[in-house]
Amino acid sequence: MPSDICNNTPLPRIISFSVNQLSGKISATIWKCRELEALFLSANHLNGSIPGEIGSLSKLSKLLMGLNDLEASGFDSFLFSNKKYFRDLYNKLTICNI
Repeated sequence: MPSDICNNTPLPRIISFSVNQLSGKISATIWKCRELEALFLSANHLNGSIPGEIGSLSKLSKLLMGLNDLEASGFDSFLFSNKKYFRDLYNKLTICNI
């Protein structure tokens, strides 16, 4: 996922990159997408930790990240309970409150 996705475009409401063979980590700069309501990243090759900055996206209500190799260690479980639709299918998610 491009780290500058919300730098050069009008603030998107939906980002859908599912099934695009993306690899690497989700950029912490995702917080810049302040109008984001839905983030679909399923079925890629994303890895690493889910950035906590996603939790600052107050309008985000749909979050799909399944079929990746993502981890949520140290990630606030409050984020998951506040999303209307979260699917973690086939991820390695370990929810730990620190």
